[in-house]
Amino acid sequence: MAGAESYHVTVHDNGGRVRPAFTMRQLPSVGLCFDIDGRRWQVQRVTSKIENSGDSTSVMCDAVQVAR
Repeated sequence: MAGAESYHVTVHDNGGRVRPAFTMRQLPSVGLCFDIDGRRWQVQRVTSKIENSGDSTSVMCDAVQVAR
């Protein structure tokens, strides 16, 4: 069913740190903005995408903090 898939997202920030993983309903892509820990982030690059069993996909991406 379209839209039922969830994406487990792990973000590497521009300082090389890994942010806590979170789940979203939209596939992260370059330019997408989202909030983590009250800060705004923008995806710079999607580094991996792994299809899991069921309706979830694990995605790793690089992101930078941007102004709100």
